[in-house]
Amino acid sequence: MAESFRAQFFLIKHALLVEFCWIVSILASSWFLLSISYFGLISFLKAYCFK
Repeated sequence: MAESFRAQFFLIKHALLVEFCWIVSILASSWFLLSISYFGLISFLKAYCFK
């Protein structure tokens, strides 16, 4: 009984870990895109205003 419970717990922990890594990678990539577009916008405004 305890063995199957331990196996279930391990599976749940593994699933949560995979989910967590997935969410972190999505957040990191979206933050990367956001920062790129932000710096692109700032440099565009600088070039436009101080031409």
